[in-house]
Amino acid sequence: MQVNGKRKHDVCVFCPVGELKFVAPFLEALEKQSFREFDLLFVYRKGLAPANAKGFNALWVQEGGDYGTAGAFYLGQSFAYELGYEFVVLADIDAVVESQELIGKLVQAAKQDGKVHMPVILEPNRKVGGENPNGFGCIPRGVFEKVGFSNPFFYRGGEDWDFVRRLRKAGLYVPEKNLVVIHPASGVGIFLDAQNSAKYATYYANGLKSYAWAPDAKGTLRYCREFCKLAFFGCAFWNSQMLLAALSWWSFARRRYSQAGVPFSLVQESHEGKPGKKKDYVIFAELVLRGRSETANNAIVADVRGRAMLAAGALVGALLVPVFILAAGATLLLWQAEKRKAVGVASVGNIGQARMLMDEFAANGRL
Repeated sequence: MQVNGKRKHDVCVFCPVGELKFVAPFLEALEKQSFREFDLLFVYRKGLAPANAKGFNALWVQEGGDYGTAGAFYLGQSFAYELGYEFVVLADIDAVVESQELIGKLVQAAKQDGKVHMPVILEPNRKVGGENPNGFGCIPRGVFEKVGFSNPFFYRGGEDWDFVRRLRKAGLYVPEKNLVVIHPASGVGIFLDAQNSAKYATYYANGLKSYAWAPDAKGTLRYCREFCKLAFFGCAFWNSQMLLAALSWWSFARRRYSQAGVPFSLVQESHEGKPGKKKDYVIFAELVLRGRSETANNAIVADVRGRAMLAAGALVGALLVPVFILAAGATLLLWQAEKRKAVGVASVGNIGQARMLMDEFAANGRL
C-alpha cells in the first residue's frame, strides 16, 4: 500500500470510504467550512476507484485486503502520522456537519491544549446523542505518540471503545458540547441489531474483544457484564448468532454471521419518542409485560406469541447465567494466549509490523 498525492497543509481530514455514494455529499459539506487549510486523506476499500475530489488536495490509499473498519481507521491514522500532519480529523463519511466553523474550532482547541476535541453526535431527530473521536474528532500528532493508534486487529467494532479508553486514561479526551454533527443510528441498540445479526453480530463480538483487551479491572468487569448480557439476550431473542458472538469472540478471526429471526418487530415512530436512551432491560420488560416499548426513534412491538417466546427465552437465559459466568472466565483465559499474536498497542514504533500482521489477517482471515 502507498499514499497517492502529497501533503500541503498541517491539518488532515481523514475518512475511510466503503461506498462511493457518500463521497459527493461529504465533500459538499466540507466545501462550506470556513476553515479550509486542510488536506483530505481517503482510505478506499479494496476494489473501489478513487472519487473526484475537485477543489481539495486529496490524498488516497487503497486497501490491500479486507481489513474491516478497524483496519481502515488504523491505516488513516498511521499514514497521516507518517506524512507529518500536526492534526488529524477523523471523519465519518455519512455524518452531516452542521456548523461551518466546526473544523476550525476543533483545530484551534486542539492547538491550545494538545488534547483530542470532538463534537457531540446527534441522531437526526436530535433526541439521542453521544460522542466518539471517529465522528470528527481532532487529534494532535502528539496524542498518537502518547497513546498509540486505533487497534487494527479488531476487524469491525470495538476499536473506538479501546481508543477512547486510552484517551480518557491519559486525560486527553474533550467533548465539545456546543459543536454538533448529525449521524443516523438505530436508537434501540441490541433490539434493532438482533434483527440484522448478519451485519451486527460481529460488532458485538469485537466489542467484547476490546473490553477484554483493557489491562485493568474495569475493562475485565465490563467484559464479564457485557458477555453475560449478550449471551442472555441471545437466549431471550432465540437468536443463535448473537449467542455465537458471545461464545466465539476470543480469537483474531474474521467470522461471518448469518441472519437470525427475532420474536418482535420495530415500528418507525420518530415523531413520538422521548429524548434519551432507555435501558435494554427496561425495553425488554415492557415488551414482555405490555407487548410494546417506545424509544426515542421507534416503537418495539411483540404479539402474544412473541411475548411468550421472549419470556421463555429469558427464563432459559436466567437459568444459564452461572454457565455464562464460567464461559466468560474460560474465554478470557483463551484470549490471554491469543492476543500475544498481535503487537500490543499499535504505536508509532511498530507501524511496519502492524501492517504486516494486517496483511496476514486479510489473506488468511485470522492471525
